[in-house]
Amino acid sequence: LAEATASLFGGAVESAGNDEQDARDAADDLEVAWEMLELARVIYARYPGDLAVETQLARVYTRLGDLGLESDQFEQARADFEKALLLRRKVLRATKDADTTPLADLYCSLAISCVYRDSTPETEEQKLKQQEEDGNATAAAANDEGLTYYVLAGRVMAENVHRMAVKCAQPLQEFVAVRIPKYAEADDADASTAKGKGKRKAASASADASRSLLFTGASVDAMNEEFLACVKRTKEDKETSADRETSADKETLSKDEAQLLEYLEIYVELKEKVDGIKETAVSSKQEDTQEDKGVTTIGFGAEGGASTPATPAVNVLPVAKKRKTEASDSADNK
Repeated sequence: LAEATASLFGGAVESAGNDEQDARDAADDLEVAWEMLELARVIYARYPGDLAVETQLARVYTRLGDLGLESDQFEQARADFEKALLLRRKVLRATKDADTTPLADLYCSLAISCVYRDSTPETEEQKLKQQEEDGNATAAAANDEGLTYYVLAGRVMAENVHRMAVKCAQPLQEFVAVRIPKYAEADDADASTAKGKGKRKAASASADASRSLLFTGASVDAMNEEFLACVKRTKEDKETSADRETSADKETLSKDEAQLLEYLEIYVELKEKVDGIKETAVSSKQEDTQEDKGVTTIGFGAEGGASTPATPAVNVLPVAKKRKTEASDSADNK
């Protein structure tokens, strides 16, 4: 019987043992990575003011933040991303580099760390504190912070979209202009509020606009098709009749056109994340209102059925890590 049992379940036991070994190996790898990054941080921190060194230090803090996310240390990850953001801004101002996509990358990382931080407490003290607080309010605060950082990331990408559009043909510049606003101009317009009774209403509209990403168009796929069609039209005059019959695709794009399309895709994806967080917030408020109506006082507002409180799930919106990492690495190599 023992031999038969071993033959039946031996594979499962061996598989479980392999999984445990893989988990231990992964933990060891994370520990080694943290030690190496900490060593690099200490060395680079000895040379403040050197732009080349501070560029590398920003990379180290970014990788430490990524490691914090991987290890579920979300509070520490946020602190590391904030330090990386300060250094990136300093380097970009000093070098006057027009490519600000690394800032968008860090804003997205900060958004993730905020949302996950409040949804998964790291310590027993944080767990007890969260139990004392309203769970819905905690989730709403996390989503609110995530929304802010996603909006900042989107506006950085909008600046880069318009920067790349200038390098492309006029039809592509017009394609971008009618779909994505220049937020610096929009913010100046929103700053001029109305007087008198309409002042509060205008201020509210301005605040809502400052927490939104605007885009005139449909989904990412539809935008891709429209972009490729626009590229094809701009090249028709330079192509032979045989070439005109071939539809444009991403492989036929120039370097600047391909970069512009990638930035457009990232911007639209960020807009969808922002819209998703805002929809979750509205849904949560509606559920809270329904719960309040279900609470009755003596002799007033009594209802026949019992109300079941609904706790909204935290809206965790991950970033497309592949595209984000490529943008970050390309900027660092420069």
